[in-house]
Amino acid sequence: MNSFPVAALQRLLLAGLLASAPAAQAGPFIFADATNGVDIVLHPTGYNGTGGVLNVNVCITPGTPNEAAMTQSMRNMIAVYNQLLPTTGNLRSNFLPAGTLDFESVALHELGHCIGKAHVNAASESGLSGSNQNYTKATRGANGNFNLKAGTDTIIGSADDRRKDDINLHWYRIANNNPFTIDYSTVDFTTYARAKASLPLGDRFAANGDRTVGTSVLSTPHTEAVMQQGTFFSEIQRTLTPDGVATVRLGMSGIDEIQGTSDDYTLHLNLATSNCDINVSFDIAAGQGLAFCSVSGTGIGGNHLSIVNPSMHFNAVDYNWFFNTAAPCSKTLALTQNQWTMFSLPCSVGISTGNTVVDVLGDDLAGVYDTNWAVYERDAAGDVYTKLAPTDVLATGKGYWVFTDQPGQSFNVQGQFNGSPDTLLRGVAGGRSNLVGHPFDFNVDWSAVQIVDGALVQDLATAVAEGDLSETYHVWNGNAYDAFDASTLGMIGTLRPFDGIWVKTFKDGIYLRVPYVVSAVFPEVVGASAAGLAPVTRAGSSATRPGAASGGNQRGDGSWFVRVIVESGDFQDSGNVLGQLPDASDGQDKHDLVELEPFDDSYLTVIFPHDDWAGDAWAYTSDFHAVSRKPRGEWVFAVLSSIDVSQVSLRLEGPRKILRRASLTDLETGRKVRFNKGAYTFEASPGVRYFAFRIGGR
Repeated sequence: MNSFPVAALQRLLLAGLLASAPAAQAGPFIFADATNGVDIVLHPTGYNGTGGVLNVNVCITPGTPNEAAMTQSMRNMIAVYNQLLPTTGNLRSNFLPAGTLDFESVALHELGHCIGKAHVNAASESGLSGSNQNYTKATRGANGNFNLKAGTDTIIGSADDRRKDDINLHWYRIANNNPFTIDYSTVDFTTYARAKASLPLGDRFAANGDRTVGTSVLSTPHTEAVMQQGTFFSEIQRTLTPDGVATVRLGMSGIDEIQGTSDDYTLHLNLATSNCDINVSFDIAAGQGLAFCSVSGTGIGGNHLSIVNPSMHFNAVDYNWFFNTAAPCSKTLALTQNQWTMFSLPCSVGISTGNTVVDVLGDDLAGVYDTNWAVYERDAAGDVYTKLAPTDVLATGKGYWVFTDQPGQSFNVQGQFNGSPDTLLRGVAGGRSNLVGHPFDFNVDWSAVQIVDGALVQDLATAVAEGDLSETYHVWNGNAYDAFDASTLGMIGTLRPFDGIWVKTFKDGIYLRVPYVVSAVFPEVVGASAAGLAPVTRAGSSATRPGAASGGNQRGDGSWFVRVIVESGDFQDSGNVLGQLPDASDGQDKHDLVELEPFDDSYLTVIFPHDDWAGDAWAYTSDFHAVSRKPRGEWVFAVLSSIDVSQVSLRLEGPRKILRRASLTDLETGRKVRFNKGAYTFEASPGVRYFAFRIGGR
């Protein structure tokens, strides 16, 4: 990344280094260079080759400037390193007041140095200037010069850079040389390498986690490695990317460099006031730089070193720091009495706030847990629901159910802004439903989601074409399921804050990734926030949810759709459409989306019944026919209601010229209604009520 306007500085003290021998070894380690050895692996202070929990105390120097102001940010970044959750979409620009630098983001970078991580890019210590500092970290080769040439993609720091004899220092994932993915099963020196010889076929050099590489080459926008040198005013970067997590885990594989052996350690950082291992202070003099971590090292065997006397230093004079003293992400979700609600977490909890059921919901919901309200999750592998205990942890990227029997309830989620984790999907040949969650506090189009399959990062369309998962996802609207996909007129989905969704998966062990790509159709944030937006409500919300009317009701290619809406008191279902599309057929086609069986005993929903079609499903939430020269045809649909539903209002919304020519027939009473406007009301009884929508014919 560009180092303007400020560059994060690093000071290295080489006292205590022992001679190191070369060895075969995501991201570089401090001290690895032409002098000390390119295969140096540096471990946090206190590691001596013995496995177990490695506790490292981080202390704020008493009396230092900004002592109180930095405390919350110190807690936050320590929690981030203890979680070691790899995320993408971790970069938010123009977020803070103009001219300010985010202390938490810069300190997250410097703490990385203090536990052994070097810059992933050439950075200022290389002696290079300008954009050349963004090349992947390396040493000069035999010719004594850096060889710098961006490849055919013209992006500095990517896999096709031509570096000739420069010696790479960046540990990369052997499977794909992609710093924005991680090997979820094994992170050690069998799955990560430094030598060029292990690069994937066609790659010329290790790629680094530069933001431009992410956006322009690796389809991972708004993402950058925390250990990329440099920051910009008014931006935040408070979660780790996959390569940052992998570098820490590489070290944790111990001196034998193999995961799962006795010398492995687990790093645990603590914010302490005594027995300090890392001291933090604002003591850099005016004109002497922004921030740095000072470290020494001592040998512990072979090419492995342990840090000695690490300390973090910041400049309080020349820079206008922003100190994060509260949870910046805050969203509120309104619940409906005696109705189940599917939800996810739009803010990252467990960093600046608690992450248990009682922490997130228990401070807001009235009554007694497991008596008046409860939270459930779905175990896809076991295909069972599990009721959570009040002390169970809630996680980003997962979907949950909550129920309350109390009126007027809502709960607020507070925390950090989420990066997007890759969420594991469990699949079988016949398909398995996974309950996952939208991780962001803004809207993302469903068509933008990606699938991570081993070393591959695929777009949704490719993964669907290969049969890995269904293009359709489902959202519970309070009394029925709404179905959405990426291509069907009127059903095009947009993920919203708090959305828990069902995804049907046919291949086991793939991951769902929601990229930081704000919806082009519905960019607005939905939900409560510090800006004072209204709370999100789920019950009966499908009529106004992003995606419900996406694309308009009629197009010039003959496409059109009519939305079928039923309402009764608190019950509403508006996620059902009929119409015509050029690539549809009068029989079953991909635009006929399956309707899931109601989750609750209380429901009101519309289905298009087709037990004559192939497959196990008989109920569909959409029914599209082929385009005809003049719109014509018949669509039969049914209103399903439970015992709790009485009088039902049925409305149709669509192009005026379609509705003027159409009629609706109640097949139980034979009553025929012209639907220019208004609604048809009938007394419901538990069960099924059939209707026929006809245009241009009988």
